Amino acid sequence: MTKPNEPAPTLTLWAHLQDEFYHVQDMLRVNDDARDANWRRWQKTLDQTSQCRIPAPRPVTECGMTLTQLNKTNPRGVFAGKFVNNCMHPQGYAARCAWHGHESPLGAFWAVEFQNWIAAVAWVWRCDDKLVIDSVDAHEEFMDSLPLIHEMYVEAAKSVLMQESIQRVYAGVGYGETWKVPHWFLRDFKSPARYRVQGVYKDDSEKIHVIADARDIRE
Repeated sequence: MTKPNEPAPTLTLWAHLQDEFYHVQDMLRVNDDARDANWRRWQKTLDQTSQCRIPAPRPVTECGMTLTQLNKTNPRGVFAGKFVNNCMHPQGYAARCAWHGHESPLGAFWAVEFQNWIAAVAWVWRCDDKLVIDSVDAHEEFMDSLPLIHEMYVEAAKSVLMQESIQRVYAGVGYGETWKVPHWFLRDFKSPARYRVQGVYKDDSEKIHVIADARDIRE
């Protein structure tokens, strides 16, 4: 089973998307001098949204929170890090990751929403038949729910196995190693977008663990 292609926006939707994009920037207090440049870059790839190769998971709902894959036409995706107060947004240290999630057919965002607010988010990227949930970052008000949120990501990961030829889903232990696991290993394939903090390259999924494997289904 494959997900339906996400349609490119029509001209009638263009003005609405622009209004929504600027509304998100207003809500998140993005610097005035960056807003127009953000819009120009974001809208360039909207006609390529149907090329996304990240299969969308089945929605997962727990305790009023729902995990879904954000559409490429959702302006909140590239700013998702702003919602949870991390650096994955166009003006943050991890801007490359934010733009990859929007612009690349091999990237996407899986977000956990609570009352229409992003409570947690992960940049998800693809390498061959593998998906990597790079790092699950939650807003400080939801840190007590992080173990449950991690379980939601595991369920979402299981739902995409065998879709679009996905055989295995990994999760990074995350910035600060917030995903507490007894065993992890170093990733042996390259990340599409590392970022730098004070001249030092960061890679939140350098340490990974397997959270879903198609071999478990077949056995």
